[in-house]
Amino acid sequence: EMAFCLNEGECFIIETVAGVHRHCRCKEGYRGLRCDQFVPKTDSILSDPSMYFCYCMFTLGENMRESILSWA
Repeated sequence: EMAFCLNEGECFIIETVAGVHRHCRCKEGYRGLRCDQFVPKTDSILSDPSMYFCYCMFTLGENMRESILSWA
């Protein structure tokens, strides 16, 4: 049953009164029941500066609005 987990996740079995349950211990960067969901690193969203543009609009006082607009 090692093929149950995807993306090199580690499969382990838990036996309970209700039956046998398969679970996955996912490698970094993946999550989900079968490690099938990719999770980008928090800093990778801006890893390609050509894909994003930061627009900051300053107003009087300490108010500031900041938006990240995708060029994709």
